[in-house]
Amino acid sequence: MILIDYVKYNYWANQKICGFVKELNNIQLFQEVNSSFKTIFDTAIHINDAETIWFLRLQGKSLTNWPSETLKREKEVLINELLAVSKEFQEFLTDKQESYFAGDCSFKTTKGDEFVMPISHITTCIQSLHVSQRSINNHVATARVHEC
Repeated sequence: MILIDYVKYNYWANQKICGFVKELNNIQLFQEVNSSFKTIFDTAIHINDAETIWFLRLQGKSLTNWPSETLKREKEVLINELLAVSKEFQEFLTDKQESYFAGDCSFKTTKGDEFVMPISHITTCIQSLHVSQRSINNHVATARVHEC
């Protein structure tokens, strides 16, 4: 299933991203960048929030707030959380039968609105994280050039 492939890719990409983030100092990590999110840290937080929310929704759980609202704004905490949720998400989907992916996912948005979405459409949401992952990669490359 393509959703499993995307989640596996996300886990691999997040391992790479966490390796990059680990190398950055706090100035580089929290420096404003020209991107959708203010900093490299904020971009990584977005990836973690999105993966966590979709992972929980597929388990029938809905959050009323973003996971990052209770997450310490520390590099090691973010790295550990992002890698853990990515791995758990991958393991959760890998165990599912093909019929599972033909079903629907019912959830409440963070605003409390009821929503039903075909599980197959969640692929688009997960795939959109690849843009944020590439953004971090590009910003880390730029930070490395500026160090020289």
